[in-house]
Amino acid sequence: MAFCMAAPNRNLRDTVKLGASLFRDRAVNDDRFIDDLEEDRIIGGIESIPHSRPYQVALVRSGEFFCGGSLISKQYVITAAHCVVDRIPNEKFEAILGAHNILKEEESQQKIEIEKRIKHEKYSRKTKENDIAIFKLAHPAELNDKVKLIQLAAQNDHFLGKMCSVSGWGTSDDGMLAEEGLRETDVPVISNEKCNALISYGGEIASKMMCAGYAKGGKDGCQGDSGGPLVCKNHQGDEVLGGVVSWGRGCAKPNYYGVYTRVDEYLEWIHSKISKS
Repeated sequence: MAFCMAAPNRNLRDTVKLGASLFRDRAVNDDRFIDDLEEDRIIGGIESIPHSRPYQVALVRSGEFFCGGSLISKQYVITAAHCVVDRIPNEKFEAILGAHNILKEEESQQKIEIEKRIKHEKYSRKTKENDIAIFKLAHPAELNDKVKLIQLAAQNDHFLGKMCSVSGWGTSDDGMLAEEGLRETDVPVISNEKCNALISYGGEIASKMMCAGYAKGGKDGCQGDSGGPLVCKNHQGDEVLGGVVSWGRGCAKPNYYGVYTRVDEYLEWIHSKISKS
């Protein structure tokens, strides 16, 4: 197993609408209502250089974009567990690889059906803990300069105080996908202690979560960015998948940082599920 460790007349633009979540997750979900929503996409960011993030995956169901993900091996994608909650079992799920603008049919794109969805058994919608899932592709991706793997953060990687980057397609303020393509923003990783302060999340941040952003707000991931990558550099200077976009109170609000699933806490779980599938 190669594994990287350390509808006819409708299109995506016509169908994707901004949705919501009972606990303010960051998936596009038109079945639930999100409170206190001010912005709806990567906040304070810029358009990515096309294909500069070749590990970035767009997840679609019945032709509609709903979450992001990261390619960690030729046949497996890491995303958030809340991206598979409340989905109809027989819906068609696909992964789009090698994309910059998912509203266009780009030659670089590979669309592969998702064969299996593996949600963490202990995922809790109430506490948001264990918000991680693995999607198995129906066949291996073809790796090239526009489709590559992202290395997983190791247990000895430490990102506190470091700048990391979050990226995604998200949605614009009119509830539609951004036309210009993938976007990204840089955010610093902060301590869980600071993120758990009374002025912030007041104890909601568990040990297997991590926070990134600014006290003044202004930069963050948002709806539609769920499951996507928080990429950091390890001690060797290599880009690694440090976190998975999970949740937050609103988007880019002062004192409310973006919350991510800490990837290095789930290495054993990831290996175990992949080996068994």
